[in-house]
Amino acid sequence: MKPAKNSHHNSFAIFVRFVVKIFFEPLTMQESTQQEYEDPLRDHLVCCPQLSLRWRKLSQPLSDAEYFRIHNDNIKLMEVLVSGEDAGDVESAMDKDSMKEIKKLDAKLNLLMVWIGQMMLQQQAVPSPKTVCLSSLGLQFPCDDAKDLRENDNLYLEMFLESRYPQAFITLAKVIQIKPQAEGDEVLVRFADLSEQNQQWLDKYVFQLHRRQVALSRKTDRPLVFK
Repeated sequence: MKPAKNSHHNSFAIFVRFVVKIFFEPLTMQESTQQEYEDPLRDHLVCCPQLSLRWRKLSQPLSDAEYFRIHNDNIKLMEVLVSGEDAGDVESAMDKDSMKEIKKLDAKLNLLMVWIGQMMLQQQAVPSPKTVCLSSLGLQFPCDDAKDLRENDNLYLEMFLESRYPQAFITLAKVIQIKPQAEGDEVLVRFADLSEQNQQWLDKYVFQLHRRQVALSRKTDRPLVFK
């Protein structure tokens, strides 16, 4: 994957177009079908984190009970990953000394969670993290076993979004394209059959991740780099 530079302005413009498309332009049946096979990274907010991924081909549909379990587990995970960003209101209502103590305790708990998470990930034999391209609609990732995949294959995909949390965000995905690269094949997938709540949480997570990258680029005076 060759990196291409995006400006802050372009990133914001893409986000605005995305919001307008979702909330103000209802899809027709034909448009919805066409969208299934469109590039899920094009004209959407895209982040390039390092993630551990685990996938398998889906030979038969999941049961209702499996869907329900995945739905609930994903919500519990995302409530932890995303809600942590909303601590600003709490901080503004507390005095400085209290906030210092809370931040020290939070740092210790985070470090403990990292240690526990790393140990549990090792026990689960989770693959090593790789740089991927992630949007709220899909994912592009390097794949050593791409020869076993075909376009339109359905996958059961586990994404370990944070190393300190050994729980994966689980989704079904459809293979849109297999891209041969000099350094190895890459697979582009579109997420499928996410519940409305799961999709909303994933939207928030990707936006949060993008916001972190923007803040980091400003702090280090380096341009945003996406793949």
